[in-house]
Amino acid sequence: MSKRQVAMMFSGGLDSTLAVAHLLDSDEISKIHLLTFCNGFCVRVENSKIHVAELQERYGADRICHEITYVTDIFEELRSPLMELIQEYGSTLIFDLCCRLSFETAAVIYCLNTGIKHIACGT
Repeated sequence: MSKRQVAMMFSGGLDSTLAVAHLLDSDEISKIHLLTFCNGFCVRVENSKIHVAELQERYGADRICHEITYVTDIFEELRSPLMELIQEYGSTLIFDLCCRLSFETAAVIYCLNTGIKHIACGT
């Protein structure tokens, strides 16, 4: 079986870090692209680098690359039409949905641009 590259939506938290370790422990993954996104409201996005360094030390820096990308434009494009719903229902769930969808959209764009065919996340 040929090894493949995978993109991982990576917050740097325990769930996504454990998922990366699980993928890299398999014999099927040659390299993982850790994608950390910020919509402009994220806090401590730079903390994702802490677990990246630990993963690179354990699995090799050549197998792991990490990128922090600001997806403010995508987030605002999604959020603007839903502002009425956010105000009407006062629910942060709609905000969270826009946040998650902006990250997933950016991950798909990244994969299309790099030729990566597989995306994973900590959930």
